[in-house]
Amino acid sequence: MLGEIVMQIIAKLKDVIIDPAKPVDLTAMPPDKAIALIRKAYGFLAANMNFEIKDDRVHITIDFERSRDEAVARDCFARAMKHAQSGRHNKAIDLLNRVLKIVPEHTEARRNLAMSLMNLGRLDEAKDQLVDVLRLTPDDAWALVILGNIYAKHESNLEVGERFYQKALELAPRDPLAFINYAALKMERKDPDGALPLFEQAIAVQPKTPNPYYGLAMLLNDTGKPLEALAVLDRMFDTAEFHDTRLTELHEECREYYLRLNARIADEQFDRLWKIAQDYRAEVERLTGLPVDLVEDNFLDDTTASSVPAWRGTGGKHVVRYNSCGKAVVPYIVVRELEAIRMEHDARAAGKGCDVNYVADNPDRTKAIEDHIRMLCRAGLNEAEIRPLTPRIVDGLMNRLLLAPLDVLLDHRLYVRFHDLRPSQFVGMHLRQNQNRNPLVRPEVSRVVPAPVKKSHEIVSAAYALFVDYMTHGRTAYAAEFGKISGMPLARELADEWRKAALEFQPGNEYDLLRQFIKTMGLGTWINPLNPET
Repeated sequence: MLGEIVMQIIAKLKDVIIDPAKPVDLTAMPPDKAIALIRKAYGFLAANMNFEIKDDRVHITIDFERSRDEAVARDCFARAMKHAQSGRHNKAIDLLNRVLKIVPEHTEARRNLAMSLMNLGRLDEAKDQLVDVLRLTPDDAWALVILGNIYAKHESNLEVGERFYQKALELAPRDPLAFINYAALKMERKDPDGALPLFEQAIAVQPKTPNPYYGLAMLLNDTGKPLEALAVLDRMFDTAEFHDTRLTELHEECREYYLRLNARIADEQFDRLWKIAQDYRAEVERLTGLPVDLVEDNFLDDTTASSVPAWRGTGGKHVVRYNSCGKAVVPYIVVRELEAIRMEHDARAAGKGCDVNYVADNPDRTKAIEDHIRMLCRAGLNEAEIRPLTPRIVDGLMNRLLLAPLDVLLDHRLYVRFHDLRPSQFVGMHLRQNQNRNPLVRPEVSRVVPAPVKKSHEIVSAAYALFVDYMTHGRTAYAAEFGKISGMPLARELADEWRKAALEFQPGNEYDLLRQFIKTMGLGTWINPLNPET
């Protein structure tokens, strides 16, 4: 159909882009020369145009008179968006070019064409499209930021990139994307003092966007302020949102950086964290009225500790043994055992102390293991190798199962009450999660573990992962490793029980939780009845 479309653009002469890499001062030229340059710049519209300069502005009247098929353009644009969202950028580019042949002033089509060209590495073409967008809509802050990114990040032309970022912020002083990218440019220029307020302004105007928190944390860490960096990431995890699937990769990167940051702090500030452990040792001694011996014992497994309360026959004192090899986690594992002693002391004081033991010589357990060994032999395994190995591995896994509900309560209590200890605890929980998973992936272990024991271990490890993910509010994603196990529904049930017990904890609750756990997992034949202590 034949129609006439009239479009008018009024732009400040200083905003009209003649050469994006090199500003041209149109105000210093005779009007006819300035208009000649402007006419050439707008030649992509292929329409009748009139230009008039009034004061510091140019008035452009564009007269489109041609055959136009608006329906075709709308259909092409809709299909192009679907292709672009699915990563099919070549198809999107073909369709968007068709749109622009029909509607050359379609700025949204030009913006998206520029993005698809960028995704294919066709940066010069993308720049041309963005410049044309800005000629049509000089106040398009989004196009200014993206154009700044091409110059600053892809071409290392920081001067031109900065000019576009500054212009974007003039037009949109609350645009977090402009703040973030300008801050990144400042970092590239080794100007952390200039970048810091930009990151902070981005957070202030858009507190739910994670990117500026991450950038600010890296800045602080790089300038020797890891504790401040950690505090920023804590704000991010507690405030920002990662619901958009496009942020999945960033979320994982933030988690990894958070772990590395905690490990750095736990290692570099060991003395401060160790003092927390020593102070708590004194508190436990005061509360229980008995001394606590801390004993280095590097015969224990790496990054582990154990404790024996005084009332279990240790000569009138509590004993905590710990492996000192994993320096970063030593404060955590020691405080954890001190907390276990305190929990048991409080339960006894409330008349709820119990004796819990794993029964290694239970007849049902012995028969089950013998049946399993015979089955392995029939499958071709060497009996001389597996007979001494199988009971030991089963006992180790069963002990882990027995301790699982107490472990989560201890970790929750430490996470809530010992905020300054968290760097050591966070690293320790990461290692514990690896330890929970690793036994079952080692061939020499997995081949001899009875199926029910293996399944129980997987379920409990998944439940621990779910519990920690919930407790740390997105700082971990341990449960993702167990997403495909058949026992995940039961793992979720256990994790929910543990969360409720942790939030409603009273002295002695740990034994109620353990009783329910034994029942849920069907471990009654492996664990002694929980008898009240005398």
